[in-house]
Amino acid sequence: MFDKHETAVLRGFDTAVADIGDQLHICHPLLSFEGDPNTLYVARRLNWRNHQRALAVADPSEASELATLLPDEHRQSIASGEAAVVAGAGFIQAAADAGIQLDGSEVSFVRTHESGCWIATATQALFAELRTRLVDEARTEFDKELGNAAWRGQHLSERGNAALLLLRRCGPLRREDLAIRQLAGAKQNCELDLYQRLLVRFRFELGIQRDDLQREVEQRIALAAS
Repeated sequence: MFDKHETAVLRGFDTAVADIGDQLHICHPLLSFEGDPNTLYVARRLNWRNHQRALAVADPSEASELATLLPDEHRQSIASGEAAVVAGAGFIQAAADAGIQLDGSEVSFVRTHESGCWIATATQALFAELRTRLVDEARTEFDKELGNAAWRGQHLSERGNAALLLLRRCGPLRREDLAIRQLAGAKQNCELDLYQRLLVRFRFELGIQRDDLQREVEQRIALAAS
């Protein structure tokens, strides 16, 4: 049984690195305590400090296959109520390409070169603030790059495509706003097959007629270009 007064150490998270990819995830932490570093626990609920059943002993060999264990040099303290926030290598690259800083006042990441991910600890409220900031900055960058591309009659820049990926991965963004930006990106990039597939998809998901969707896309591109 763990001593709730001891400092907890983040040892990993309950998701395999391969499943993170180009996404930003909030994960349940794997942790141990300073007084018993050899016992590994998985937090089944984030607020575990006053709920001893919230922590379950985990088998390190199983955890290394089904979850992700961090190298010793990347372990850090974690408080009850905090989750592991994990940015995949593809997400990190997209943020860099879009000129958007992941680290901020909400969350500070540790770069784990072995896994290719960046790791942080944060409450769910701080994670929501991080996502909101990333969405706001990615939306600004995408709209600017869409305008530049439309004005020049060119495809979206690498920066614009990266900003669109962040929008798709982060949320929350009004579904219709995200759909129109995805359609505008596909149209500007002359990805006609993707554009047609998205029209079909969003017609059913949003309940908006195809002609109306196309009209909104044209207006979005024209507005950005102006």
